[in-house]
Amino acid sequence: MERSDDNQCAKCDILFDANQKSIHCSTCRLKFHTNCAKVSDAKYEILMEEDAGILWFCKACIRTTSNMLNHLANMKLRLDEVETQRLKDQEEVKSLSQKIVNIETTLKNIQSKKEEDLDSFKEMVGDMLEDFPQNALRRCQSTFDITAQQVEGNCDAIQALENRISSMEAVQVDSYIMPSDSNLPDRAIAAVANELEERKKRNKSIVLHNVPDKHDTSNDIKAVTEILQEVSGKEVEFDQMCNKPRIYRLGRYGDSSRNKPRSIKVHLKSTEECDGILQNIRKLSQSAQHSSVVIQPDLTPMQRSQIRMLVMERKRRNSQAIANNEEPDWMISSGFLHRRRHYH
Repeated sequence: MERSDDNQCAKCDILFDANQKSIHCSTCRLKFHTNCAKVSDAKYEILMEEDAGILWFCKACIRTTSNMLNHLANMKLRLDEVETQRLKDQEEVKSLSQKIVNIETTLKNIQSKKEEDLDSFKEMVGDMLEDFPQNALRRCQSTFDITAQQVEGNCDAIQALENRISSMEAVQVDSYIMPSDSNLPDRAIAAVANELEERKKRNKSIVLHNVPDKHDTSNDIKAVTEILQEVSGKEVEFDQMCNKPRIYRLGRYGDSSRNKPRSIKVHLKSTEECDGILQNIRKLSQSAQHSSVVIQPDLTPMQRSQIRMLVMERKRRNSQAIANNEEPDWMISSGFLHRRRHYH
């Protein structure tokens, strides 16, 4: 959201003093206090150098751009898979078409042979009309009818195979070749918008794992409050519903699969509350009572899928590095896969 007053911080809404340092986001052009944007004095001096040519982006713009790039990368992978399948099916259609041509050639030869046999048979029947009784003539006529039906059946088989090939080619065109008036870009934009909206909703919620499940909502609220206060070091503000904190278990009541307690989803009052907790979750490892508790951000299905893909790719690259007698130093950070820096 753009502000008309450029002398007001976009985060704390406080007017700038003459001695306060400020910085503009290169994308949304909003202005922030350097303290609110968490920009150190050293970094600020570098950004303010005219010849440096360095851009600075606020946290919201970084998240939005990163999410869109990740989604577009996944779309590119999917399109590559579709194109590979299309080429594979196209080769299969070509193979079937060649088989149909061979069958048609064979049937034409059979048809030609049958016609020659029928002509010869007719001549033979004509010569034998005066020598055979009427019932013998009828038996010959029956044989002629059966042969004609076989030829007609072969022709029907050829037509059925041709119809099958035509239908397969139509499917290829409808499924994989995009017409000029395709609405795929509109669907893609809608998918990105829906994903961004869903992530925005989840920015104020977190998920707690390994919290003992006593099937008591009041006990869950008390336990969660104690854990989050220990992590943040202050009283935590929850989002309210019917004058109660929005804290509830995920999964069905009494579900004892994997012998683990159900996870707890917690809705907080603001994204700042959520960020503050996620930045201090390492304190749990030193806790005497809650060291087994795990706190994670509330991720969308697409984000969870992206993490699984990154974990699998990291494992593959580290295995390949070991096979090549290299150090397995691939790691995941900020939603990207990169190599760990080594300092000598």
